[in-house]
Amino acid sequence: MKIVVEDNKRCNIVMAKQQQQQQQSEAAKPVEPIMCPVPGGMMPEPPQQFMGFQHPQYGAEAIRSPPAGPTAAVGEAAVPASEPPVKGPLPAEHQVIQDVLNEVRNRCLLVVQNQQMKQRLEEIGVKMELLYDRLRMNQLSPASVSGVHRIVSHVQSGDYRGALTVHAETIAKGSFSELSCFMPPLKLLLQYCMQLQVFLQ
Repeated sequence: MKIVVEDNKRCNIVMAKQQQQQQQSEAAKPVEPIMCPVPGGMMPEPPQQFMGFQHPQYGAEAIRSPPAGPTAAVGEAAVPASEPPVKGPLPAEHQVIQDVLNEVRNRCLLVVQNQQMKQRLEEIGVKMELLYDRLRMNQLSPASVSGVHRIVSHVQSGDYRGALTVHAETIAKGSFSELSCFMPPLKLLLQYCMQLQVFLQ
């Protein structure tokens, strides 16, 4: 009877040791991720970021997510461009400046053959707007305004050499910061008028 009891004890000890070893080996074994969808279950979400790097999506998520590039470009293209503000008229006493300078520039554009000169005349028109804006906002000194009026008076009479002389005098007496944006293109316009023999009379 003692032999039977001892055998049972040994058997129980051996079985307990085997169970303990089995549990330890299962605990030490790394858990592997489920790579296939489990029926009735959810697919595990892949990690989105690791060490600052974005992992690409895969599986069903990659199929469902629409590309972001083209739709963003279409949305941006749909926004209308803002229209330039409408400018008011020049003060009546300065309107002659705009009328005369625009007229001689347009006549130059009609007769010019050189494509580069034509492009320069277009640019002069843009720069003259800076002069007209300063006249609208009364941002020029009386001496500068007087000089521009004298230049225009010489242009009306077809005396471009006299206009260039007054141009040089106005720059010498005026402020560089005030005149630098429109006086160089105005001088170029006078030179083109002489070269192309454009006269208002």
